[in-house]
Amino acid sequence: MAHGNVIVVNTVTDEIKSVPVGFSWTVLFWGCFPALFRQDWKNFGIMAGTLIISTFLLVAFIPLVVFAFIYNDKMCLKDLLNNGWKIKEYTGSKNLNVVGQSVGYNLDKFMLNK
Repeated sequence: MAHGNVIVVNTVTDEIKSVPVGFSWTVLFWGCFPALFRQDWKNFGIMAGTLIISTFLLVAFIPLVVFAFIYNDKMCLKDLLNNGWKIKEYTGSKNLNVVGQSVGYNLDKFMLNK
């Protein structure tokens, strides 16, 4: 279950997004559609392609479970940070360092104020 939200801002366009962190129930139940609704085109393509191929192999539930664990942190948030977005605020029950470990980054360097 998502345990918090990271509010990120694009420093060029001042666009603000709220990215949930943690397990994604929406991805587990709806597949690649959450990425489509968030306009996360790269990850939508990766997830849709994987799900289409795995459907032909009759094992579509396996990628759904995997993507549910990795989409919010390792795919969506990591891509936004790599594309120049900065963290404005974090609201969640866990420490931001725990989220950083999940993403694989030290999130202090991505803070807007620093």
